[in-house]
Amino acid sequence: MNISFLIIFASLVRTLPDFFLLPILRIIRTLLISLHTIRPIKFISQIQKNISIFFSNKSSIQQRELLCNNVLHSLYTIPECMDAWKKRKETANNASLTGTELLKKSVERGKGTIVVAFHTANLEIGFYILNSLYPSYCTYQINNNRTIADAQYSYRKGYALGAIQSHQLKTIISLLKQNQICWIAPDQGKHTKHGIVSASFFNISIPTLTIVSRLATFTKSTVLIMLCGRNNQCMRKHEVSFHWYGTGDTISHNLLDEANRLNTFLEMQVNAYPDQYLWSYRIVK
Repeated sequence: MNISFLIIFASLVRTLPDFFLLPILRIIRTLLISLHTIRPIKFISQIQKNISIFFSNKSSIQQRELLCNNVLHSLYTIPECMDAWKKRKETANNASLTGTELLKKSVERGKGTIVVAFHTANLEIGFYILNSLYPSYCTYQINNNRTIADAQYSYRKGYALGAIQSHQLKTIISLLKQNQICWIAPDQGKHTKHGIVSASFFNISIPTLTIVSRLATFTKSTVLIMLCGRNNQCMRKHEVSFHWYGTGDTISHNLLDEANRLNTFLEMQVNAYPDQYLWSYRIVK
């Protein structure tokens, strides 16, 4: 099972209309579930490991179905981003949006806005939709795979006001003080000995970045949570909702408390779209 073949196959599948696409994906999922083993591509092995940890209450068949759905959702991301780039207005217009009044409220507050998103299969589309509402800056970390890193940077830079490496805190702080919107995905960052605490995620302790609460309390900016996922009945339709987290005046300086609270929103994301979270990351260190 070669990863290049899967990406090419996913790109071909992406061109099909919805009435062909969903049945074909269901058939592929059924065939994968019926197999006794899937050859252990590295990212599939990591997905399988995370699912066994965080969904231990599910049967082996349910875990396998979740694994297969997650692989398909992950592969679907690549051609989806290519398609969205060509059909920008259509992508934004087809999205189901809730909580957008919170964005307006935050901008009017004038202290800058941190939009927190989590690593879902349609994360890039969610960020594009955010930019269609309010032009924003994004943060990123350089991927170890140079090809993916270049593609990710080019894609984000193409529709955002700017793409900033997440360690460039002075730049992020400066933008927030100018009442800009900065998008951050803190759930799967590169963990160092600084800036992390061990917080609860589905009652399992995981290393959790503290950058969001530290930035908010320092700049007094507003923090919003953006949850996004694909509609299970039509994968070309996206559901994006914004939730109030707090402001730098109300967010606690207790980094552990805030990390635990942030992870409750991550749990909301996973509960809403369990097969769309990117389980291919090494979550438990």
